Amino acid sequence: MGSQQQLLIVLSVIIVGTAIVIGMNMYIASYDERITEIIIEEVHNIGMKANIYRLTPKEMGGGGGSYAGYKDNLNKFLENDKILKEFTLDARSDYIDITMILADPVADAELIQLKARYKPNGLDQLRIYDPDAEKWDWFLGADN
Repeated sequence: MGSQQQLLIVLSVIIVGTAIVIGMNMYIASYDERITEIIIEEVHNIGMKANIYRLTPKEMGGGGGSYAGYKDNLNKFLENDKILKEFTLDARSDYIDITMILADPVADAELIQLKARYKPNGLDQLRIYDPDAEKWDWFLGADN
């Protein structure tokens, strides 16, 4: 085999290997972004339901202007959630603090943690824990 053929084979292997590594990195980054989007969507869903509860009169089973008591209604909604490992909700009169730990039910491993504050006008703060970097990243709001 000539040296030109060997050079072409080596060059082909390098190009294919580089393409595979780039493809894997793009897939991992896309997966992480999708998980973050799912979390933000879930917090918004919880917050919107909390606002509906707050605006519903007490006579109709709502909070009558307060988030107090919302956690009991939410626990019934989340009990069948397969990826939710832990959930806490601190309901105050004018906001709710949400803490969630999501897990992979197959591998029984924690995926991500988040802390959020939801106010009547929408999501006010959102922090997500990055287990790889072992730090909290702010996505919305600031540390108070």
